Amino acid sequence: MTYVLGLTGGIASGKSTVSKILASYGAEIIDGDVIARRLQQPGEEGLRQIELQFGKEYLNADGSLNRTKLGDLVFNDPAELAKLNHIMRPLIHQQIIERVNQAKKAKVKLAVIDIALLIEGHYLDLCTSTMMIETTSAKQLSNLMNRNHLSKARAQARINAQMSNCERAKYVDEVITNNGSVEELKLKMIKWLTSKHLLGSEVE
Repeated sequence: MTYVLGLTGGIASGKSTVSKILASYGAEIIDGDVIARRLQQPGEEGLRQIELQFGKEYLNADGSLNRTKLGDLVFNDPAELAKLNHIMRPLIHQQIIERVNQAKKAKVKLAVIDIALLIEGHYLDLCTSTMMIETTSAKQLSNLMNRNHLSKARAQARINAQMSNCERAKYVDEVITNNGSVEELKLKMIKWLTSKHLLGSEVE
């Protein structure tokens, strides 16, 4: 049996770090952001639909997606974000279902669906259990500003565009707080793996 963990949390809260920790213990990571970026490459269906919906002005000169320009649009206008989600969610959902099925066929012990829109994208039924990573508002804002080289206002707009942690917490089985060091977070994940009997010799 493949244990499928649904991993969610706000942008820049530490989901990627948790995924890396779990991957180091043998988990297969199904990363929604990686899938979305692949679907938005030139020649892919996601980018084709984005160009049709938003126009060529959201492409770079080489035909790639201008993520900064599109992000500034959608994260400041809920209607525009809804348009983008309408395009991307079905495409991403199909890819994730395929990856989960492949993991089960290969008898992978632990597969992790790492996606911010775990709840909104209707992935809960695919999961054995679900987990939310949370951090302080100040740390989340600082992480996002530093990681994406954004101003405080632009970073806050991206955070505000997502479901709140209070709302997410209503749907998940477990909340992991990421306010300390990476080592502290690793110890929490080892404890979780142990509690689910997923820390066998084959992943140590």
